[in-house]
Amino acid sequence: MSASASKLALPLLVATLATVLAFVYGCGGTSIASDADPSISVVAPPEVEFGKAFPLTIVRTWPIGRSPNAFDDRALAPLATRLESSSVRDADARIEETRRYLCYAFSFDAVLVPSLRMDVASETSSRNGKSARSEPLRLRVKAALDPKAPGAPEGPGAPPGLPPLWLPWLAVALALVALALLERARRRRAARQTPIPSAPPTATGPGPGPAVAALADLARLRQRRDDDRADIVEAGDVVRAYAAERFTVPALKMTSRELIAAISPAAAHAGSSLSGVLRTGDLVKFAEHAPTTEDRDGVLDAAEAFVRATTGSAP
Repeated sequence: MSASASKLALPLLVATLATVLAFVYGCGGTSIASDADPSISVVAPPEVEFGKAFPLTIVRTWPIGRSPNAFDDRALAPLATRLESSSVRDADARIEETRRYLCYAFSFDAVLVPSLRMDVASETSSRNGKSARSEPLRLRVKAALDPKAPGAPEGPGAPPGLPPLWLPWLAVALALVALALLERARRRRAARQTPIPSAPPTATGPGPGPAVAALADLARLRQRRDDDRADIVEAGDVVRAYAAERFTVPALKMTSRELIAAISPAAAHAGSSLSGVLRTGDLVKFAEHAPTTEDRDGVLDAAEAFVRATTGSAP
């Protein structure tokens, strides 16, 4: 081979090799991307306020040619969530899904959301599946009011429509009326010559106990099946009324957390049932949670279990 032919053969060989490599990597680009690992991430502020909405974003990515499992919002428990938007787009031979939520935390302690998992399967073979996990999410929850600086107390002020100068005269007039009524009642008692005979005892017996009344109300709710949201809220009211009479606590004025703490020492075995009823009711009333029929039936079952478990427990 002549020297000029050798000089022409070398560039030709380099060009051929570059063409082959470009073809191999160009045609195999999609398959390389399809073998890339999926990912899932959660973004939220590190500190939130009790009962106030805060944003939370979940981003999931997976290669084209694979199919992820559907995301379950219940994986974000114990947060109460409301999905605001969801979008999917192509990003460099990958699919990116973005889910934006408004979330609520109903605990004064730190809230821990466990690691989220995403399973991705191949559309051609179920044996080539991959999975990804996010980092656990820990949120600090603070009260809406600073206990160290709650602000100056506000007085009741004067009654509307009455000038402040009338207040002493109004107090004197009310006192005179009260004295007159007491004197009239005293004279009537003194004028009685014989005592009024007491009424004979009735044969009806005592009314139903708190457990009987509560179980009857829950049975009525179970048969009604009118509105899942209303049934859950009313079941919580029934449980609170029963607890107020059974354990002699101001259950109707307590928060769910306070009521659970007050009853737990006397009925620790039924604490989970009570917690399930009250926390689901809080989600429905304050976080606009849309309950399902299964949620409604679960609340009624838990309420009935709590009443039956504490009927014979010592208050």
